Amino acid sequence: MNNISHFRNELEIYASSVLSINRMIRAFECELNKEFDVIKASSDYLECVGSFDSIFSIQRCLAVAKHRYEFNLSNFIDDFVYKFDRDDMHSRKYIYEVIKSSCDIEDATSRIKV
Repeated sequence: MNNISHFRNELEIYASSVLSINRMIRAFECELNKEFDVIKASSDYLECVGSFDSIFSIQRCLAVAKHRYEFNLSNFIDDFVYKFDRDDMHSRKYIYEVIKSSCDIEDATSRIKV
């Protein structure tokens, strides 16, 4: 019967961890929206290099959750992880142009061709 108690404990830890990770993912989404707004308001790609650094840093964190830990992500975040996987100058400038012509980060993500 000690296994049952241990199992329940592990489930409580798991549930708490999932809630915490989901909170962090929501914080990442807020940060993505903020960086999107910076890029959208910029008049030149060079003004927002720091925003791209933040966006790709978030992408790498979320990719670890998805691929290494098989964490379930929302459709938008899953799409974001996939479409923002390539971090090079060509990709950044392409994404910059897509963001400039998009309504929001979800719209931009849906328009990116890989």
